[in-house]
Amino acid sequence: MNMRRYISLLLFIGLAFWGCEEEAIEPEDCAGVAGGSAVEDNCGVCDNDPTNDCEEDCAGEWGGQNICGCTDSTATNYDSTATYDDGSCEYDTTPPTVTITFSTDNSVSEIVTITCISTDNEGVEKVELWINGVGTSITDTTEPYTLEWNTTLYEDGSYVITVRSYDTNGNVTDSDPITLTIENSPYNSNPDMHGQFFDAVLVNRNPDCRCYATDANDGDYGSSLISDISNGISNAFSNVHIDLVIASNWNASAYDYDNVTLTNDPELATHCRMISNMIPNHDFGVEVTGPNGDGWINAIDHSDIEVTYIPVDPVRTNTPTDTPRNPPTYDMDGILLNGVGIFMDSGFCYNPGVTTGPQSLQSNEAGNTSGCGPQNSWFELPAYTIWHHGAENMAAIFDSYFAHGYRGTYHYHALTHPLQEDTDQTQPPANGDGSPVIGFAPDGFPIYGHWFIDANNQLVKAESGYETYATNSRTPIETALNGTPPTPWDIENNPDDFASDFGLEMGRYEEDWYFAGTGNLDECNGAYDVNGDYGYYITDKYPFTPPCTFGTRNPSFGKESPTLPSR
Repeated sequence: MNMRRYISLLLFIGLAFWGCEEEAIEPEDCAGVAGGSAVEDNCGVCDNDPTNDCEEDCAGEWGGQNICGCTDSTATNYDSTATYDDGSCEYDTTPPTVTITFSTDNSVSEIVTITCISTDNEGVEKVELWINGVGTSITDTTEPYTLEWNTTLYEDGSYVITVRSYDTNGNVTDSDPITLTIENSPYNSNPDMHGQFFDAVLVNRNPDCRCYATDANDGDYGSSLISDISNGISNAFSNVHIDLVIASNWNASAYDYDNVTLTNDPELATHCRMISNMIPNHDFGVEVTGPNGDGWINAIDHSDIEVTYIPVDPVRTNTPTDTPRNPPTYDMDGILLNGVGIFMDSGFCYNPGVTTGPQSLQSNEAGNTSGCGPQNSWFELPAYTIWHHGAENMAAIFDSYFAHGYRGTYHYHALTHPLQEDTDQTQPPANGDGSPVIGFAPDGFPIYGHWFIDANNQLVKAESGYETYATNSRTPIETALNGTPPTPWDIENNPDDFASDFGLEMGRYEEDWYFAGTGNLDECNGAYDVNGDYGYYITDKYPFTPPCTFGTRNPSFGKESPTLPSR
């Protein structure tokens, strides 16, 4: 009995122990439920719904939302919705085809329409005209492809023409070249001077400044081995280069444009830019002897740099604009193709009795002095002796080209023969044509020599329409600071009425002249020729060069008063 109880007790204890052990090792699921069935997936989500398990996207990211595809916009299978590049991009490497279909005998003029055919497996973006290996802005984007080429902007001669085709994927192809010869009469081209412009004789009458930047000289109008008597040297250099630019936003304080972009395309150019050291292409100068000597006061400065912007496509108005007299700004009436400026305005005026101060500012025997500004009157014409040979006691001293230096800057006051035949003053050019373009005025119109073929097809000499007043005495100017210059008649008849005793004939001063319209030029010394080209001309009578312009004056035709170089 006791044994039976003992065995029963042991069985009870064993069963109890077994039951407790079994309950302690029951596993919990990811949600912490013992014996639960929830499972954590690769995205860390715990539930017992296997249909909810996250998946791995195309980028290998569990639960990611990436859209796989080609993300390179230059590829042919670019997918703008793709967020992950899966390396599936495909590219168009097939270039377009292009063939010039323009047919001609190779001689062209005026506006030429060049046609071509271009195809591509993906699509043609545009075709572009190339001239002598240089791209232009002449393009077409739609079939049939046509390219309008204005040959008048180029010198006569042969040009290699190609058409470049661009497809929509950046591939390009050039057509086989063709050679076209421009023949735009009536202009003769200036010769190729191979960088030596010394004593050059020009022949071109083309009024467009762009042709001088793109001619056979490639805009290089410099020269060397020049004699400068004022410095006693014979190896001077004239540095002159003309190029094409797109210029905007004139900055008066910087004396330049804020935005200047060089271009090879005449169609895009707004200006021809001339950069020069203002040294001429001919021998020049006189000895420096100081005030009251027979020479100049200052030697010429060879380091002086001038940047001038010649407007393309000038427009003539009916209103003339005078060249300003605005010291210390040094305003030009024009600039020659040799890089030297024309400064017609006189700094000499009637001011008798000045016997003190710098010798260069004292009165000479004629009662004239230098250093005169816009507040003065009775300005002596420095180039007066071209019209009146042998005039005495002139204040200005010139070399044989009617030029000298102002504080070292060489400039012309009139023009006789630079860039032309030496006989241009007296007879027309030997080729039977009018005088060539020798420079440009501030409005962009050309400056020619002395001769032109008029609307009646007659070769004529340019004649000024200005005349002197036909009076014995000058009419006093109310605002004149220093009285009225006497004429020879005044000295003979009323000598006591004047502060000086030297009679100055009518014509010696700017104020002695008025525009009478007696010549074949307008009041700015301009005229139209047989080709309908307007330009200004050189005369041997006042005003000698254009005193005004009928177009808008470019502000670069001037400079700040130069500083003398240290010697």
